[in-house]
Amino acid sequence: MRRGSRLFPYLLCLIILSLFGCSNLDFNTEGMLIPPVNKKSAIQGTWQIEKFVSVKENVDEIEQYIGETAMFDEDVCMMGEEECIDPEYKIINVATADYFHNKYRMNTDQLQLSNERVDVITVTADHQILYEFIKIDDDTLLAYVAGGFLYLNKISDEVNGGVKQTIVKDNKVIVDSEKKKENEEKAGVLLGIRSANNTYQTLWISSENGNLNPILMNEQLLVPRKTGFWEVGRSSSRESIYAKPLTDHEKPSILSVENKNMLAGSPDSEILFVGNDYIGTEHKLKLKVLPIDNISVGKGIKLTNITTENAYETMLRSSEAFIASMDREEAQYIIQSPFEDNFTLERRSGHWIMKGRLYYEQPIGEKEYEDFDMNSQLERKNMRTLI
Repeated sequence: MRRGSRLFPYLLCLIILSLFGCSNLDFNTEGMLIPPVNKKSAIQGTWQIEKFVSVKENVDEIEQYIGETAMFDEDVCMMGEEECIDPEYKIINVATADYFHNKYRMNTDQLQLSNERVDVITVTADHQILYEFIKIDDDTLLAYVAGGFLYLNKISDEVNGGVKQTIVKDNKVIVDSEKKKENEEKAGVLLGIRSANNTYQTLWISSENGNLNPILMNEQLLVPRKTGFWEVGRSSSRESIYAKPLTDHEKPSILSVENKNMLAGSPDSEILFVGNDYIGTEHKLKLKVLPIDNISVGKGIKLTNITTENAYETMLRSSEAFIASMDREEAQYIIQSPFEDNFTLERRSGHWIMKGRLYYEQPIGEKEYEDFDMNSQLERKNMRTLI
């Protein structure tokens, strides 16, 4: 059963932020969306950069980093000569082999890693991503730099109090100076729209000092990610869904050049939601959630890919509760076992709802499937990962 709405708007991203001008879209701004803050650092302490291991050909060793010190806690972040105050930390547990393949297009054998799963810690400050560390164990971190990985070895659980005090003092002067420039009230929202003919647009609606600015429109979906703006949409031939980063000097437009990050052979696929790391699609009644960085794999993630708990059991209980609430005559024709990779998110009454899908053994009238809401406990634990 297809949706009756001819125009299906959905909220792509909500951004309320300080800007330095609203007349043009600034697609080079990074870190526009920041996840809920975790002030306690999973990499708390002092580290020393031990070595650099190249994973690509013709890469020079990053000598300036070797022997340098890194420090992290809830107040300061320092990596060699780079430093900041009030850092924020986001941690996610990932399958090691999948992460290195999707992110760096490499095999973990190159680094002799045996971990099945690793923690990835993203460090941000002032709405910008600074570093991404891979935590191999309590005493070893990896950081990707210029075609290779820096190895950091932990030397203390604490940070140097004197160095920390100097960093806070020096940066506070800079922050106070910048705040004086932020006198105007500016806000805006990016609204992604899918039309009835399965095309996509983004509207930028903004205001300045209570006055509405002209509404700007762009073909395709503009996605603010931690690493900068991406464009997601349908190729000019309409045969594929694609996702690509917008470079510093590139204006968003309908894709007309080769892009390897494409979901090929999907002329009827619809984009249901776009988050920071994942995109939800529907194709021939099948729901899929794909990693934005590698949608070309075409294989949807499973619930267990984004949680370490008994996600499928929770999904199964939610489907059983839904079936129990159905009309008895229709319920007897429903296939009662949901697929773990057949789920999506839906925006409803201002909230994101995680949904699964059940199919009828044969269509009942025009109905071929039923969607059911996931248990709210499962939603809360995984929603932040998806959006």
